[in-house]
Amino acid sequence: MKKIIISTLVMSAVLYGTAFAESSLRTIDAMFSQINLTMNGQKANMQGDVMFYEGSIYVPLRSLSEALGAEVSWNGQTQTVDVDFTSDRTRDIYQASQKAMYQYLILQNNSITAEFIAAFKSDNEARLVTNNKRYGELRDIAKQLGDEPTAVLFDKMMASMQIVISGWGSKQTSDYKLGWALYNDYAKSLNTALAAKVSDLSADEKK
Repeated sequence: MKKIIISTLVMSAVLYGTAFAESSLRTIDAMFSQINLTMNGQKANMQGDVMFYEGSIYVPLRSLSEALGAEVSWNGQTQTVDVDFTSDRTRDIYQASQKAMYQYLILQNNSITAEFIAAFKSDNEARLVTNNKRYGELRDIAKQLGDEPTAVLFDKMMASMQIVISGWGSKQTSDYKLGWALYNDYAKSLNTALAAKVSDLSADEKK
């Protein structure tokens, strides 16, 4: 595909409700409406107003172009809008997939916490042991992402919770309290690390 260069004349007509005629500006009456736009049967979310004028529908250029997979930029020197369908967006895909992976880790970590609460309330030690092993699965995912610090934290969460379960089951309060102290510290560090990862990846998406 080729790049599409759209002049400011078109941009002004679409974005600001004005039209050019014989190199002069004129005021027009246009109707702004909540018009639903679908692309290949899927609803497209338009950021900005949709304008209906003289039988034609004008939609926000940036929203429409980005929905079609293009990058839109403004060239101040040439006073043109640059719509680029040929740019390499593999980095964007990578960033989005990385963010999704860390969001998955957060959701699964929260799920493990909820399961621990239910297992302790039901006095089910076997359920606690089974649930604790799930940390190993999240550790392996973190390793595959190349995030060794997060993988280590998941490992420490599993080890400290095993001390908790052992002390709780045998009623050895010294082990029980030690396990909880370690688990609490590791949990805080893990939650902070995961939140920071998602925040950093979100910031990269906006660049």
